[in-house]
Amino acid sequence: MRLLAGKSMSEPTRLNRRSALVLATFAIFSVAGCDKSAPSEPPAGSASSAAPTPAAPSASPPPAAAPSTAEAAGTPGDVTPIEPGLLPGHLAQEARNRQKVKPSVEDVFSAFEALGAPVPKKEQTVASTWKASYCVGGYTAAHDMSINVCEYADAAGATAGRDMHEKVFPNMATLQTWSHKSTTLAIIEMKHDAPTDAIRKKLSDAFLAM
Repeated sequence: MRLLAGKSMSEPTRLNRRSALVLATFAIFSVAGCDKSAPSEPPAGSASSAAPTPAAPSASPPPAAAPSTAEAAGTPGDVTPIEPGLLPGHLAQEARNRQKVKPSVEDVFSAFEALGAPVPKKEQTVASTWKASYCVGGYTAAHDMSINVCEYADAAGATAGRDMHEKVFPNMATLQTWSHKSTTLAIIEMKHDAPTDAIRKKLSDAFLAM
């Protein structure tokens, strides 16, 4: 699988590059404390080497190197990086200030479960990375997709958040982001094949129909 245009690389290099991109894309941290084990491609997340990481899914591959603190939270756009020790409080504040929007994070994940693509372990992610109000991410049960759902104050904010993903990762073929009303959906395909493509399309179509 080729993730960056114009570059050919060995399988280990491709996997390491994919892991780094997944880490840098979503900035995931748990509010209520985290296990020190983590998958090589954490669901919807980015963590610094000094920060605690969420628990690994049972089928996860060996851990990969974490990105630098500068990548940990807030590098896209003009968002200020968050010190690892301040992350729990930052996430708690985002949860407290969450607004009521439709579709909500819960609406989206409930719909995906009904479609046969549940995300059994979900974690709050750093919403400010994408200038959102509140975000949650995780792996599908089959570990074939990493999904992050973000809520914004309005549709214009969600559109800007979607565009930010596309600007920050223009050549990441396995990442796709959609905005609908005040919400965004970002999916990274861990398996870039026809069956996963079909599931991803079913989920994105359901999201856009909410």
